[in-house]
Amino acid sequence: LTEDLYHYFTDNECLHLKNYLVLKYELNNYRPRSVKEHINQRTFYDDLLMFNDPYRYRWDKTSEVMKQLPIRSGDKVVDVGCGFGYNSYRLLNLVGSNGVVFATDTEEAYIEHLEALMEKNGIRNLKAICTRSNELGVDEKVDCILMSSLYHIIYTWSREDERNTFLTSIKKQLKSDGYIAIVDNINLHGDELNNCHVDPRLVQAQLGY
Repeated sequence: LTEDLYHYFTDNECLHLKNYLVLKYELNNYRPRSVKEHINQRTFYDDLLMFNDPYRYRWDKTSEVMKQLPIRSGDKVVDVGCGFGYNSYRLLNLVGSNGVVFATDTEEAYIEHLEALMEKNGIRNLKAICTRSNELGVDEKVDCILMSSLYHIIYTWSREDERNTFLTSIKKQLKSDGYIAIVDNINLHGDELNNCHVDPRLVQAQLGY
């Protein structure tokens, strides 16, 4: 992932890096063709830099999270809101060659980026799926579902009917002895992280409901 990130921004005479700087700082009298296109492209760059940051483990405790996940060799696991695959690749190490990781995201551009990287590296047991916000997008029964840096979005941005349908689809596809693992932002000494946070008691109440 680090190599991919480096080459993405430096290949073709740093084409993507130049485009990102123009978008971010509105250089060279830049004017977007449309607000939606501008936001989507800038968000893509911002997310790629943040979520595939080689030093991400320092601020999201990746190794600690992976050690606590109840995943065994041969399991089927879903990485919900996988982005560019940062956690998906680590989950592959846990399920082994006989297991499967379903990497799902609502952003088609992210899934396409992930699929290209999988093809380049010959990865066969990672299944990238573009899904909708109100469904899990996986038809098979699974052993574990991971939501990392996502639940606060589901809670703050999704409509109640979308959220309920999404959580119902999770319940349907999770094995009776399966696990759902939620890793998300919490307030730190009263300060919010990533613009919003979720109280664990709220998550527990919603899942219980």
